[in-house]
Amino acid sequence: MRKVLRETSGQASVELAVLMPVVIVVGLILINLGFFIECSSRFDRVSQDMVLAHGVSPEGEQSSEHALAEITGAITEAMANDSLEVSVKTEKIDMWSGGTFSLNPARIRFVCEMKYKPIPASFSIAGVSFQSPFELTHSRSVVVDAGAIGF
Repeated sequence: MRKVLRETSGQASVELAVLMPVVIVVGLILINLGFFIECSSRFDRVSQDMVLAHGVSPEGEQSSEHALAEITGAITEAMANDSLEVSVKTEKIDMWSGGTFSLNPARIRFVCEMKYKPIPASFSIAGVSFQSPFELTHSRSVVVDAGAIGF
């Protein structure tokens, strides 16, 4: 009877079955963190380049809506990642910002924001489905001279 109670031949299989979902989830978190860091680094460079190229003087109609649409499209195309959502908004900087008088009152701040949705967004292990309830956000702001665009 004592030999049957001390039997441990299936213990490693049970430990593997219990531990494997945790190892998979930690691995997915590390992979997504690496992708997010890489996308954030590329986004910092791309967003600044696209704002400087398209924000000051967009081709076609010279309006703020057209400039924002062109910048958003250019950043999305340059990033080429389906798990990213890019948005761009503008903030006008007033003449007295920071407590000092500005010699260039036509400055404008473009705030580019990237939202990263983890991969996979949902998965199932042993009949239990998981869904990612969050997304990681990274933003970059670039201040430029508004030029001829009437913001």
